[in-house]
Amino acid sequence: MRSRWVPVLGWVECALAFVFLLVSAVGLVYDNAEVRVFLWDALTFVVLLFMVRRPLPGFALLIAAAFGGLLVDPDGIGMSHYIAACGVVLAVRLGRMPLAVVGTATLGGALFYAMLRRAEDAPILAVVGAVLFYLLVWALGLGTRSVAAAEAARVEARHRKRQLEVATDLHDFVAGNLSALVMAAEALPNKDPAVVELVERARLANSSLRSITAVLRGEDGAAVSPAVRAPQALAQGTELIAGRGGRIQVAPGTVQALSGLPDGVDQASGRIVAEALCNAARHADHDQPVVFAAERATGQLDLLISNHVAERTARSLDSMGLLALRQHAEVVGGRAESSRLGDVWVCTASLPVAAAGGAR
Repeated sequence: MRSRWVPVLGWVECALAFVFLLVSAVGLVYDNAEVRVFLWDALTFVVLLFMVRRPLPGFALLIAAAFGGLLVDPDGIGMSHYIAACGVVLAVRLGRMPLAVVGTATLGGALFYAMLRRAEDAPILAVVGAVLFYLLVWALGLGTRSVAAAEAARVEARHRKRQLEVATDLHDFVAGNLSALVMAAEALPNKDPAVVELVERARLANSSLRSITAVLRGEDGAAVSPAVRAPQALAQGTELIAGRGGRIQVAPGTVQALSGLPDGVDQASGRIVAEALCNAARHADHDQPVVFAAERATGQLDLLISNHVAERTARSLDSMGLLALRQHAEVVGGRAESSRLGDVWVCTASLPVAAAGGAR
């Protein structure tokens, strides 16, 4: 998404400081200013560049550079003060108001002192000059901050509009067609194993798609309503494999381990189980049982799904499915692996229960 100009990288403040540095260079060339003065101004400019990346230590160095300029250039115009003042502009734009206030007080005092030395007979002018200059500094900082905020709001509104359009299209067309496909397949009199698998895949896809569209629309509670919870995924996977002529051997304590999981872990484990059992239904040797075990230790849920691979399976499982398994686990800070060991395909997952309860 293309955006209009936004002063976000500090180049506005640095460009203004560079103008002050050019004035210092002109003084060096045409007014016979001392080289050390120009070098100090250049050093102050470099410190400002550092502040763009590291605001707090950079600003502290800017204050030191401004006061150092009083010693390096006791009788000059004090360009290092004006370059350092650009740091206040940057602090205001970034919303670091306490930093900007401290900078205004310290740098403003240094600038007032420099002006006072050049106009000893008019201290009021020095005060007025320093005050007006820092009023201008704050106006520039607040102005650029306002422009950046307005542009960010515009981009966010445009992004939100497109997000809603995508959610509407997904809901009205894709989800609607998936629902029609599920109903048509369920109405078929002959429950062929391939049809059973198709129905299950379409039902899972439709449920996940509706959850995704709810998140895109920003509906309350959408992120904590998983498409398939772990016990449901186990039940659906058992039915799916049975429809292919196979069976699942569930280890003792598995159902209890899958009960009462936090929402985030329940969603992740449900999707891992659903994906693993769907793969088993497609590729397993159904003369041998699919083994499923879940164990809930202290702060961790461990899953194991294994099956003998049918001889007709000449290639590995879909790499996108394996990637999805890992991603579901990583969302809640866990891990998942799936690989072939001889004639057996093994899928394992470990999910932190206590730490991931609020994961989304």
